Amino acid sequence: MDIRIRLRRDLRQAVVERLQQAYQSGQVRLVRRIHALLFIIEGKTVDEVAAMLDLGAQTVRDYVNAFLWRGVTSLSYQKPAGRPSKLTKTQRKELAALIKAGPEAAGYTTGCWSAAPMPSPMPVSGPVMSANAMVVFGCCMR
Repeated sequence: MDIRIRLRRDLRQAVVERLQQAYQSGQVRLVRRIHALLFIIEGKTVDEVAAMLDLGAQTVRDYVNAFLWRGVTSLSYQKPAGRPSKLTKTQRKELAALIKAGPEAAGYTTGCWSAAPMPSPMPVSGPVMSANAMVVFGCCMR
């Protein structure tokens, strides 16, 4: 399937500006989406673009279709819906460091996470995570 798109200069500039914003904010998924669109505009086929960016051909066609219907506004992703995190960014970083350090560093006597009571490794500020909530990360449970 051959797709040919020609853009006005101002619209092309808006797409390039959106690409620069995506690069600056580290939105890799959006960068790939915009590059796919720009490659199609340059005259590459859907299959070529899909192979270059490791995307499915239908995904590339969907990107083009969304752009044709919604224009530059299609070049964004919304934050996924869901329950907001109960932990702050700082608490998530502390938890990640704790998990990476392992159960022994967290006060467990074995090398496995378990539901046994343990001293609180994180300072209590805001929502509290119980020891039972941390069991999920381990290799064995008692």
